Amino acid sequence: MANESQLVGGYVFLAIVASFFLISRYAEASRMSYVAAFYISSLIILVLGLLNHARIDPLGMHKENVQDTFIYMASTIGNVDYYFSYMSIILIFFAAYRADMEWDWKAALVDLLSVISYMNLFTARASGCYVGVLFGLFALIFMGLTSFDRFRNLFWQGILSGIAGLSAEIFYHYKPDIYYGLEPYTSGLIMTKRLWLPFSIICLIVWILLGKQKRDDKAADISDKLTVLAKPVLIISVAAMAILEALILFYQRMQDFTGRTFIWNDLKTAYSMITFREKILGVGPGCMDLILIDLGIHTSDQPAFLTAHNEVFEFWFITGIVGAIAYLAIVITFIKSYFSGLYLRTKALNEKENRYFRELCCCGALFIAYLGQGLTSGPFISTIVVGYVFLSLYRRYQIPDDEA
Repeated sequence: MANESQLVGGYVFLAIVASFFLISRYAEASRMSYVAAFYISSLIILVLGLLNHARIDPLGMHKENVQDTFIYMASTIGNVDYYFSYMSIILIFFAAYRADMEWDWKAALVDLLSVISYMNLFTARASGCYVGVLFGLFALIFMGLTSFDRFRNLFWQGILSGIAGLSAEIFYHYKPDIYYGLEPYTSGLIMTKRLWLPFSIICLIVWILLGKQKRDDKAADISDKLTVLAKPVLIISVAAMAILEALILFYQRMQDFTGRTFIWNDLKTAYSMITFREKILGVGPGCMDLILIDLGIHTSDQPAFLTAHNEVFEFWFITGIVGAIAYLAIVITFIKSYFSGLYLRTKALNEKENRYFRELCCCGALFIAYLGQGLTSGPFISTIVVGYVFLSLYRRYQIPDDEA
């Protein structure tokens, strides 16, 4: 059990492990019916998020909430602790899904969800979802380098973000109080400085120019050049992710951006105070705040931090060295599988040998986004469960049908 309903307790870990083996072995890989269910549920949540940001509460979920929490909290079953902003990370899945779609009404529906997702991102009061989207974009870039059409369609996402930025501007015009509380280095910076505008204009220009190249039958030449770019882009992107993580963890002036460094310092202090057995096996999931109070590091009358706001630190503390090693092993194995499959052409993601190439890219890119988000927030039940369900689906698409 966990101390709070939004946290990840022992039963959740057991459910995640069980679902991984069930989904990865027995899910019907030839069907993607879950995409429609994922789309509908995501659309409902994201629309409710925008309504909440506008102080509209159609479900009456916030009658007793204080003003400060009203704009980014939503109700789940028996819980008023779902963060709308983090659901915007799903735009990574649908951006990858959209990269292989024809221009039809289905593509228009996916574009609609993407615009709403970007709007939720721009109105977010949670910086962690930006880190998640950035990591997901790195994964999408690699996918885009595998073909000309995929590469061009990635710039379409930039155009959609511009539409979302313009819509958010109109949104803010009629509800100016929503500017209150925006993260100064993410949503606040993007909206007050209108950073979405030059980005979307650049994407529009590149998208048009690439369309001209396609009409001139030069797409094959560009695809060959994209293949050459794959290795240096891979090195640069991995380095960028490592630098971003180092800034988050070690650069103290980034505290205004993350608000996390003092939590991590408290965890280091707490780790030095627990028993040897707890150092190896952990103190148990879903109770970090109570442990810090019990050790005298926090007091019961001060605001409590329910999680470490970093999944590596969280698993290191609650499951010990053993759990942290297991978590890192899962992450490293997955990342090696995803990127080596995409560029070294192994069976994991090889487009010629695996007919589920798009599905692997969609699920893999989304899981990378959730890993990025996990560096500055959570683990929360509303994010970690979604992330690991798609890791399970990723594994299912790796396994040949005759071996499942």
